[in-house]
Amino acid sequence: MSNAAVKKSSITKKISLIVLAILVLGGGYIYMNMGSIAKTIAERVGSDTLGVKVSIASIDISIKDKSVLVSGLSIANPKGFKKPHAMKVESINIAMTSFAKELLVFKDVSVKGTELFLEVTQNGTNLSALKKNIDGGKKAPKEEKETHGSKASAPKVVLKHFLLANAQLHPSQTLISGTDLKDVTLPDIKLTGIGERQNGVLAREAIGQIWDAISKSAIRASAKAGLLDGMSADSLKDLTGTMGLPSNIGGGASQTLDKAKDGLKNMLGQ
Repeated sequence: MSNAAVKKSSITKKISLIVLAILVLGGGYIYMNMGSIAKTIAERVGSDTLGVKVSIASIDISIKDKSVLVSGLSIANPKGFKKPHAMKVESINIAMTSFAKELLVFKDVSVKGTELFLEVTQNGTNLSALKKNIDGGKKAPKEEKETHGSKASAPKVVLKHFLLANAQLHPSQTLISGTDLKDVTLPDIKLTGIGERQNGVLAREAIGQIWDAISKSAIRASAKAGLLDGMSADSLKDLTGTMGLPSNIGGGASQTLDKAKDGLKNMLGQ
């Protein structure tokens, strides 16, 4: 072999070693920082889907155990509402089936320490406002749904089993009572088979289905506890329409509002 060939072979080996080192170090960096990367993506997808800021304290991923622990999830309130948050979650335990790049399969998702902060105005609730944000996003052009126009930023998921237990609903005062109200414990929310028929759905679609179930449960509990008293009849009609709930869910809320107005007129001598 000539000196030139030997020199060329040596250079090729060095380049190969450098490339290998970059790949190893890069893979190690990704592995060591997988939770941080997942946190950034999850916050971005959640915020884009709900139309408000979604924050996560940390995400811990175990490839060996195929498990994920999400800690300190918080969802900000939509504009027009006073409290800083609409929802806070202590922890989400996830058992994975697959970490494949093309498809993430969640075997079990268990949500604990959930707090929902219900705010009622005459025009609607903060929870229904978030539902409208999601529905508005579904109607957006496909290219707008994908974060930064990248398909890689819009992962597909399958969620086989989802459980949210013992969620606490913290209601603000109603428009009628003007007094603080007691917390309400929501019935357990169980979902199965999200994305299975389609062999995966966009993460935003899965989030939408989960929020739909949570908000419907909260609105039902709110109506039953009289927390929607004071909302206008039109708002109640819009609420039941957009949430797909029974038309009588508002109970006597509109009647209560009419009685309050009549009482006020009598007090003023009108």
